[in-house]
Amino acid sequence: MEKQRTGERVEIAVSVDDAGWAMDAMRERADAYERTAEYLEDGDSDDAAFEIEEVSDAAEARGIAKSYRDVIKRIEVKLATAK
Repeated sequence: MEKQRTGERVEIAVSVDDAGWAMDAMRERADAYERTAEYLEDGDSDDAAFEIEEVSDAAEARGIAKSYRDVIKRIEVKLATAK
């Protein structure tokens, strides 16, 4: 598979169910990066099974989480206008 260039846009067609599952997975990833940022800032985690994501600092973790949340929002908007 050829590597996509950063910022390049692609269109995909998936079922509403598939879009929902993809958004669920992206929410989990965003949550993981937000927990990582919190851990890097406070040094504490309430979750014993928590695994820190590989990032250089809390700001990078928050930026990745925001990117996931932005994609989720774009999909939600698209789904809302497609009905």
